[in-house]
Formats: sequence, structure tokens, C-alpha cells
Amino acid sequence: MYHLQNVEKKKYDDFVSNHKESHYLQSLSWGEFISTQKEYTPHYIGLTNDNNEIVAAALLLEKETILNHSYFYCPRGFVIDYKKDNLVKVMTKMTLEYIKKNKGIFLRINPNIINKTNNKEESNTEKILNTLKESKFKHIDLEKNKYTEPNNSLKIDLTKDIEDIEKEYLIPTKEKIKKALELDEIVEIGRDKDIDELYDLAKSNDNLKYKKDYYKELFKIFNKNKNTSAILFLGKIYFDKTIKKLEAKLKKINNQISILPIDHLSKTSKEKLEELKKEKDHTKAEIKKYTENKEKYNKSLTLSAQLIITYKDKAWLLFEENEKVLNEINPNYLTYDTIIRYCKDNGIKTLYRNMETNNNMGEEYIEYIGEYINIINYPISFIHSIYKRKQEKEG
Repeated sequence: MYHLQNVEKKKYDDFVSNHKESHYLQSLSWGEFISTQKEYTPHYIGLTNDNNEIVAAALLLEKETILNHSYFYCPRGFVIDYKKDNLVKVMTKMTLEYIKKNKGIFLRINPNIINKTNNKEESNTEKILNTLKESKFKHIDLEKNKYTEPNNSLKIDLTKDIEDIEKEYLIPTKEKIKKALELDEIVEIGRDKDIDELYDLAKSNDNLKYKKDYYKELFKIFNKNKNTSAILFLGKIYFDKTIKKLEAKLKKINNQISILPIDHLSKTSKEKLEELKKEKDHTKAEIKKYTENKEKYNKSLTLSAQLIITYKDKAWLLFEENEKVLNEINPNYLTYDTIIRYCKDNGIKTLYRNMETNNNMGEEYIEYIGEYINIINYPISFIHSIYKRKQEKEG
């Protein structure tokens, strides 16, 4: 026999963080964070057996709507083994009863269930979808509804050797990382005060979706709790260091030119001389460019800011912003390569990022099954939908 109850926060997060299919959007940290931003009230519920052991859990986010009612959203769905159809049905039934007692009108979920990987259908999806259908969940059409969370992502398996991971990088990606290293770009881990750099880059790129407080609060809460962390990576260039390296390169080119017998050049030597002259002109232009940027930006410039969230042994790239200045050296590639290595060295087994980013690191493509709704109170839900459409028109 099962029982559904509000679970003590630590007990809830210990269960979720150790679950094979858990997601940071189901974490205690996300519940605490989102409650500070969007007027959501988090409910940490657990389905327990007769031994009071949690067998399934859910983070329910309650938001008040019309006529003293609320709707409930369960980010990335229940934390459950979806292959156990009876357990899913029991969890659904008891969760809906819980929501009804709290004057909820519907439950929306977008389960952490993979539909496709690299365009290959998952074998268990059909059975799971039938279970959701039998539990009266209805799929929300992508064309009619903007997904609360991205419906696809890219994934790197960090249990593989780093050499095998690197082999999957596209050739242009490897070349861009090599160029960044040649220019002595470095990647540093930022502190809380450096969140301003991520925010400022998002603002300058016209990509600002949140207020500065959003980034800062997320960083603080995810670093406060035991099972999560937020880590900011800053791809930077220190102009003096780069200029010094370019000057050393120029000196080497001049030395190579000086040892060529100018009066008796073979065809091969002539071609070599032309190549060296072109390389010399390019290097001088690079020195001039970085000297001018040093005068404009002082000692250094942050070219890429990327924020990852970790939850036990998984990580997600949540934000990536890149400086438009010197963007031809593609600082984001070296920064993300550093993230991959950092995660692997620190026990992270899987790294995800949004599909809005190009797949240039040979990652696995993942598509989820999408968003579903289970309506509890049809009359109020109907009025709510009219109210929302009116709000959208006016807003």
C-alpha cells in the first residue's frame, strides 16, 4: 500500500538526487530558487511504501490563478521509474487527489522521458505513453503551446575517456580551440561578483531574459544546497600576455626569413619565403589589433561567460554569452572544452546543453516526449484559459 505525503526537504532531495533519471529542475534548489522569482509555491511530495521508503517523488509548483484556485506544474515530471506502469498510475492518481485538495485545476508535466536519440526511436516510449494516456494525461501540441522547458538537448557521456570525447569534436572546433590556445586565452572560474559579467554580456547581446537578481539568486541557492552547485566559467584574454606571444612568433618568423639565401632561392624556397611574408604581415596585424584593444579595454577582456548547474553526477550548461569583440577567435569553444574537462575531473557523468547551440562537439541529440496536461476542474480550467488569452492580448 502506498501513501502520498509532503516530504521533509532533505529526505526529498536525497531521494531525487540519487535517482537515475533525475533532473536539476526537480531538485530542492530549483524549488527554492523559482519560489523567489515567479510567485510559485513549491510542494515536495513523495510516494512512500509501508516501510515509509520513498518510491517516487515530485516537485509541484503551485501558482494562483482566478477564483481562488491554482494550477500546478511539475517540471520534468515525476521522479519515478516510468517502466513500472502501475506505480505511475498510483502516483498520478494520488498526486491529482493532492492537487484537488489544494484547489488545483490542472497538472502540467513535461517528463524527463526520451523519445528519440540521434533520430532513433526509443524502444520503451510507446508503453510509457500508453500509461500516461490511461492516466488521462493529454499531449499539448507544440504548435499551440510554447514549451515550458526545451524539448530537446545535446548530451555528452563523460564516462568515456577524454581522448574518445575529443575525437567526436568537429575539425573546425578543434582548430578554433587550437587558435585560442595559441593566443593564450585562458578560462577562469568566476565568483558570485563575476555574475555581473554574464549579465552584462547578455545585455550587450540583446539576449537579456532575466533581471540581474535572477542570475545572482540562482547562483547563491544552487551553491548553498548539498547536492547542487552553480559554476561560472569565464573565457578571458589578457592582452599583454597575448601580445607577448605574438611578438615572439613574429621574431621567430623574422629569424626564419633571415636564414634563407635570398640571392639563390630555389622554387621551393621562394614559395616558403612568400608564406613567411604573409604570416609576418598577418602577425603584425594581429599585434596591432590586440594593442588597440588593450588601449580600449585595459588589461583583459572576458570573451565568453558560461554558467553550468550540477546535480549530483549530472551537469547542464544553462547560460552561454559571448563578447562580440574579437569573436573571430571563437572563445566559446575553448570555454566549453574546459567545462567538459572540469566536469569529467569532478565526477560528472553526463553533461547536457540546449539545442539552440550548434552541435560542434559531436554530442548525442536527445528529443523528449513533450508536455502533457491532466485537467481536474474543467469549468475553472476553461475560464482560466480565456483569462490567459486575454492577458496575452493585453500584454
